[in-house]
Amino acid sequence: MAQINITVRHIEISEKLKNLAITKIDKLNRFFGHINRIDVIFDFDSKFYKAEMIIMGPHRLALVAYASASDFLSAIETVVDKMERQLTKLKGKLRSHHTKGVQSAIAKLSEELIKDQDDKPYIEAL
Repeated sequence: MAQINITVRHIEISEKLKNLAITKIDKLNRFFGHINRIDVIFDFDSKFYKAEMIIMGPHRLALVAYASASDFLSAIETVVDKMERQLTKLKGKLRSHHTKGVQSAIAKLSEELIKDQDDKPYIEAL
């Protein structure tokens, strides 16, 4: 489970809203299991609620998403959706990176087997 740090600037939010934000943010572990820390910053700028999310992963991996909306819940949902897309894309890249090695190894092995079969003479039975 990732450590979640919530910072609130220029506004005060209730515990109910904070817990709702934590439950939405905590679901991000489904998309990428190697999350070390999640920092969330909520801010209010005269008309809009702003949400910023920074996810720290292994090997100094850092993903950042921003969102602003007219209400607090929309800002949370938008930033979580953006981060879900980033995590899904990252996981897909990691999986395809590893499978390319396996696929190329299988292709090389099959080429070698075909080459070996061509070099051997066929023996016909009488």
